[in-house]
Amino acid sequence: MLQHVQSHKSAMLNTKELSKIKDALPDGGMQEIADSLNIHKETVRRVLKSPASYRKDVIDTAIQLVKDFNAAVAAQKQKIKDL
Repeated sequence: MLQHVQSHKSAMLNTKELSKIKDALPDGGMQEIADSLNIHKETVRRVLKSPASYRKDVIDTAIQLVKDFNAAVAAQKQKIKDL
């Protein structure tokens, strides 16, 4: 049983990876994640700051938000280029 716990901990994201996600969020991203998951913004901030506060739902939502934002920016840039 102890090995299972250690395997789980080693599978969690480290501080550098969490920081990369946090830095990539668009303005208002933490609040958007909180609203979509019906949790407090402070919970989102804590999850994106500390590996000990890992929550898969928050990480997955944050990554999807960054992907969607980046896709929207790329689409806008293409539209501008096509002008």
